[in-house]
Amino acid sequence: MHHKYKLGIILAISAGIIYGIASIVFKYDINLADYESLISNTGLWISAIIFIISGMAIFTRLESSYVIKILFIVSLIYLGLFMMVKVSFFAMILLIGAFLLAFLALFYIDASIAWPLTGCKYAVCSLIAYFFLNEVLTTVGILGITFIMIGTILLAIGGEMTKE
Repeated sequence: MHHKYKLGIILAISAGIIYGIASIVFKYDINLADYESLISNTGLWISAIIFIISGMAIFTRLESSYVIKILFIVSLIYLGLFMMVKVSFFAMILLIGAFLLAFLALFYIDASIAWPLTGCKYAVCSLIAYFFLNEVLTTVGILGITFIMIGTILLAIGGEMTKE
């Protein structure tokens, strides 16, 4: 395996692991949030509606003006800050780090390999939830985790074969 390819694989899998940890942190910390204030927060709902409408206008190839693009960015920033302040700051930091690692992996490997490799987040999240949060892990769940890990290995091996 080429050195750059190995680095890309490591970055993509690391991103998946960090994303899985962030999911658990988010689940654990979300219990500390005040759900009534989340549901009744007018700014959150207005921002979410603006985000959805402006996002649809931008990504559906409709003519979008600078105002719509600015509204999209401002609503995205508001939603991000809201999540960090109201729900879980640490989980958001982990998520940002995971996405940065995944994007960095794209410098070294193809997207068709990098993004599926981050799928190990499902295995990490399930195992952490089972061991530390006492959640139930069924036989079907274990089988699914096994398939994900086998798929990750096959992707890494198969991706290198196409490069040669």
